[in-house]
Amino acid sequence: AYNPYRINVGSIWIVQEEYNNYYISPAYVVFWTNEKLYNKYLYLILSSSWYNDFLRAKTSGSVRQNLTFNLLSDLEIPLPKITTQKQIVEEYENNKKQAQNMRNEALEKEKNIDDFLMSELGIEKQEQKKKKWPFIVRFKDLERWDVSFFRGIEDNYRLDFVTIWSIFLEKNNTKIIPKKDKEYLYIGLENIEKNTWLFNFIDANDIKSQSILLKKWYIYYSKLRPYLNKAFLFLKDGDNFIATSELFWFKVKSNIDNKYIIYILLSKIVLEQIKKLMIWARMPRISEKDFFNLRIPLPPIWDKKTPWTQKYIVSKIDEIKQEIDSLNTKAEKLEKEADENLEKAILWA
Repeated sequence: AYNPYRINVGSIWIVQEEYNNYYISPAYVVFWTNEKLYNKYLYLILSSSWYNDFLRAKTSGSVRQNLTFNLLSDLEIPLPKITTQKQIVEEYENNKKQAQNMRNEALEKEKNIDDFLMSELGIEKQEQKKKKWPFIVRFKDLERWDVSFFRGIEDNYRLDFVTIWSIFLEKNNTKIIPKKDKEYLYIGLENIEKNTWLFNFIDANDIKSQSILLKKWYIYYSKLRPYLNKAFLFLKDGDNFIATSELFWFKVKSNIDNKYIIYILLSKIVLEQIKKLMIWARMPRISEKDFFNLRIPLPPIWDKKTPWTQKYIVSKIDEIKQEIDSLNTKAEKLEKEADENLEKAILWA
């Protein structure tokens, strides 16, 4: 089954056995293949980037391109023996499955970072047994991660909880005064959302008054919910790097590890607190006062007698991050090879 208006973006589907005799929108074209053509082989051909170029050339219409069934049935495709078709599909699916397994392993390791962090800091989330009451949720039965919750449990743990106010050395209050003969590099919310940290060249006339000047060794953290869980340490020199003002920015004291603070800011320990403190419905955000009053666990930066220091925690999380990056890189390479091998197999068929 395929959507003649959207096949170029992958709107194509093989109907599985469990959906036999089900209904589908009449916008879709439904057809079946004879014994010479393996349906999964055809599916891969129509889904491949190489063949999509050919499909786009055959579609009609300017705003909504339409690949009618008549056009589709007239397309010529390489048709090896059915056994070869199945072999091509099997190799492709095996490579894709192996790549997906790597990505799943990377996701599991990502989840393990929080578990490791809270384990090393000696933090346990106390689960409440929820009583069943009709139409009533008791406040004491709710899961709590807010500021007062932490204040109430600090004495039970082996480390101090401090506010962000108490750890920063200074804030970046630099205002942008654009110079006409200067070229600026700008990072906006769209870059933060994609986690690319790529800068776009921007003309001095296009700089918004709310923009901020990025400074070396400052930590930047998003204020808005859609971009939450985005933090970075800026390590470039120059006075031409600017960013959206929808960021908190501060420099920590010399006895605090920058990476440790970033990992804490990206952890559930902080994220769950922030979600409770956000205001506004349309674009939820946390206020500057609430953000800098957040309480975070702060072990010593380094101590031979203490295993759970900032440096130790950072080194272990860095190791996990490297494993995650390695898995994702291998998965991306395997997926690319699978697509390339598929196109070669089709061309050589």
